[in-house]
Amino acid sequence: MRRLRILVCCIAAASAGSLAVHSQSRGPSGVVIYEGGRLIVGDGSAPIEGGAFVVQNGRISAIGRQGSIARR
Repeated sequence: MRRLRILVCCIAAASAGSLAVHSQSRGPSGVVIYEGGRLIVGDGSAPIEGGAFVVQNGRISAIGRQGSIARR
């Protein structure tokens, strides 16, 4: 009986945690700038040292050197 009670409590806690995660928003819909990294573009060009990129609505909208790109 005690094991059953523990099992039921674990299932209830997992369900509550799942609902809390599911009810959160999918992320920011605004603009976020990430700066200061090495960007490897993937098209054969040299890596961008001290790079930055802009993420807008979940998509990368601009890539360049830190300080050279702005929010759109």
